[in-house]
Amino acid sequence: MKRLPSLLLVLAIVLPLFNWLHYQPLLDWWTDIGCMFLIALAWLAQLVLTRGKESSSAFPPAVLLAMGWLLLAVLLPVGGNQAGFQPVLKVSAFFVMAFSGGMLAYREVQTHGRESVVSMLAWGLLLAAFVQALFGLLQALGMASVGHDFIFFVSSKPGPSIPFGNIGQPNLFAHFLGWGALANCYLFASRRQYWMAWGVLAAFFALLMAWSGTRLVLAYAGGFILLAGLWWFRGSQDQIIRRFVIALITTTLLIMLAQLFTHELVATFTRWSGVQINVVSGADRLMDAGFGARRRIEWSKAWQVLLAHPLFGTGFGSYAWQSMWYEAYGGYSKVAENTLFTHSHNIIFQLMAETGLMGLIYALAALLYCLLPYLRRREATSENLMLIGLAMITLGHSMFEYPLWYMPFLCCFAIVLCLSPAKPMALVVRLGIRNALLVSICIGTITYAVSGVPIFARLVLWDRPPSAGVDTGYRIREMIALRQNPLWSSDVDLVLSNYLFPVRAQKSTQLALFYEIARFRPYFGILVKLAMLQALSQQAEQAQETLAMALVSFPHLAGQAEDMLNVVSEPEYGPLKELTAKVQIAYRQGGYQAAVKMVSAK
Repeated sequence: MKRLPSLLLVLAIVLPLFNWLHYQPLLDWWTDIGCMFLIALAWLAQLVLTRGKESSSAFPPAVLLAMGWLLLAVLLPVGGNQAGFQPVLKVSAFFVMAFSGGMLAYREVQTHGRESVVSMLAWGLLLAAFVQALFGLLQALGMASVGHDFIFFVSSKPGPSIPFGNIGQPNLFAHFLGWGALANCYLFASRRQYWMAWGVLAAFFALLMAWSGTRLVLAYAGGFILLAGLWWFRGSQDQIIRRFVIALITTTLLIMLAQLFTHELVATFTRWSGVQINVVSGADRLMDAGFGARRRIEWSKAWQVLLAHPLFGTGFGSYAWQSMWYEAYGGYSKVAENTLFTHSHNIIFQLMAETGLMGLIYALAALLYCLLPYLRRREATSENLMLIGLAMITLGHSMFEYPLWYMPFLCCFAIVLCLSPAKPMALVVRLGIRNALLVSICIGTITYAVSGVPIFARLVLWDRPPSAGVDTGYRIREMIALRQNPLWSSDVDLVLSNYLFPVRAQKSTQLALFYEIARFRPYFGILVKLAMLQALSQQAEQAQETLAMALVSFPHLAGQAEDMLNVVSEPEYGPLKELTAKVQIAYRQGGYQAAVKMVSAK
């Protein structure tokens, strides 16, 4: 019972990643809210178990630094946030709950000891990674459908597929298995894991990490070698560290062998079992897509945003609009993706664009303050190697994607930062006030989770309008009422936009609504409707610009734009129809590049 808060905290990281309920318009709502809900329960359990006992006034530096960054880089510049208030509210909730989880881990270390808390985290990561790897194996074998929708599989291709577990994305899957491999080494080193079980799990994780096709696995392997070397030279006199380092190097070798001999392993398995597996390793994909040509374009766009808004950026959550605008008018070479980039796929460039130099420099300084103490000679312990290894994988992944935008990954990273060996900061806060604040946060989170279930269910049910002839007035009225709730307004707006079509009589109201939605999530249909409303509002130049943004990123949907423009005959739509017709012709004759070149020339 005394370990219940730690158990709930570990479950907050691993359990939501088994979520199989991913629905539009909020694919990760159950994952994120599940993590936050369990953190709230963990804190309530901790407060009950420690009631009446003295508590230290010390805070981990990471908590205070994180709240300072939130205030400086996100909340203070909210008036200039081009994406509006909703993204600020969401990131604030994420940060508060993630670092409250880190604070809870810090409190648990004070009560039960560092080794006890880290070992529980390691067991949670190991067991969860093993189950995720089993799911991945079933996916690779084409047997995931036996899970009756509780295990992800590609319904359009029910046969063998790239493994991604129930996490649903190969790079996040490999990231989590990397955590599991690290936890496996830690538990083996501390003699909580038999050598045979360690070896089987290490090989299993290495194989599934290779089959995921993730190139970042090669970077994780390099990071493991660097950390192993550093800990060997600083703590090799300790038997546990020696075992950890040897296990980590052996795991790295298994990872590299699995990468290099994927085809041979698959061929051998196919001969023995008769099951055809269609996988490639990260090493096989090393030069795919011009070795990240699309990412380099996004990084260049983020740099341009920084040059235009150097101090505070354009505001948290605003990158998607900036990316679309620079795609059309930034003069960059075109690499076909046909997708909306809401993130630059690099945390440094993302912070550059959205929080400016103030947010970026503060964040980097805070990370160094929390992570560098792990590298001190006197801190060369097996627990610290485990924790800094988790951070290494997360930060390495963050250079090419955005794992910290998923609540369980952010929570685990916050725990690493809060357990930093950096000197604690004393903050005198009356026990009653602190506990009242914590209880308020926990009750608020639980209330949001419970009350949000029926709202989320309605949004999923209403995501697409019913067939023609069915009255949608009730749904529209309900959504207009729901959008008054600041916790749900932007999500409701996305669904509501599917029900609204540009009408001259409502152009002013609709223009304001679609402009607000587009600044946060400029999807193709949103931009086309915004262009139509701008045309109706005598904003012909802006309408052409908005439509061009949509067509440059999604030229294959030009026919859909033409259909939307032909629903109602309006003279103001003439130039827009002309543009879409030319894009369709160019796309049919010369493909993506020809269509984009034609739009960019406008």
